[in-house]
Amino acid sequence: MYAKNYLNEEYFTRLVNFRQQVDECFLKRGAAFRSLLDAVKQTSHLNSFVELSLAACFRHRWESVYAAIEDSEIDTKRLNLLCLQQVPALEQLYFALDVMNVRRPQSETLKERMICHGANREAFGNGVIYGLPYSLLAYCENASSSWAMTVHTRRVTPEQKAVAVAVEQIQWLFEHLGTEKEVSVGLDGSYGNLGFFWQMKAKKGFAVARMRNDRTLYRRPREPDGKPGRDPKYGEKFKFNEPETWGEAEEVLEFEDQKHGQVRVEKWSRLRFRQAGEVVEIEVIRSQIRLEREEAKRPAAKWYGVHNRTGKPTELKRCYLTAKHRWTIEPANRFK
Repeated sequence: MYAKNYLNEEYFTRLVNFRQQVDECFLKRGAAFRSLLDAVKQTSHLNSFVELSLAACFRHRWESVYAAIEDSEIDTKRLNLLCLQQVPALEQLYFALDVMNVRRPQSETLKERMICHGANREAFGNGVIYGLPYSLLAYCENASSSWAMTVHTRRVTPEQKAVAVAVEQIQWLFEHLGTEKEVSVGLDGSYGNLGFFWQMKAKKGFAVARMRNDRTLYRRPREPDGKPGRDPKYGEKFKFNEPETWGEAEEVLEFEDQKHGQVRVEKWSRLRFRQAGEVVEIEVIRSQIRLEREEAKRPAAKWYGVHNRTGKPTELKRCYLTAKHRWTIEPANRFK
């Protein structure tokens, strides 16, 4: 009676069905592996793997702990699709992508363990740790939440770059959700560079990545003057930290945000990275918040690069909300 009155039966049924479908993704040693996962959730402190066999939910012999770890097989493709199916059927969907480093400082023989970036408080203040990096693509339902639901996970191996893995994950997302819905992906400053936008150049999708405030890009060159020689690929400089190089923004949007106060977003298009070979052009936006405050008390403006190959115009409100929703993956990763 208590459950019927206070527990939403519809959501409980969905949770049971989801767990059953997850169990079907465990192809080998599935029962032991499932019990092992439950034991990890129930055990707050342990000194060895065998202690997990003492958990109330683990109903196998103690050696099954090691068998589950060594012999289990997981259908990760099916598991990722199953997680993506839990995303609500909305017209506007916001996702975030970031790398989470799982710390393994004492595991000296762990295969493919890498040196990763961590918080400055770690490793004697140097921000360096030993561990395994995982690239997580998460659905961000609420921009003010401290939780983001992971829908796709890939471990970054030593021979891979996190940027390349991120591009593959974004393509996976748009392949399965399409461009009919307004699907947006937000990324932090680790991806706001030539490497990311060059790999995204010919790929469908909508992504907004934070960029350094001292970045320099270039406008398109002027029309060829007919003189002999190679036509230039780059025009005047566009330096984020030199306002005199910006010129007038192509589009400006000002509005009131419930959390961030008065907001101003500006956009410039057809800006190029300087590199040899293929030209890479992006759109750039500059976001300011708390404009109602005195200038000295306002947060510093932030710059973002925009990749838009959806066939639709770039809306400034969409860019702003994409960057705003991205924050939720930060506390979610710390919780995980």
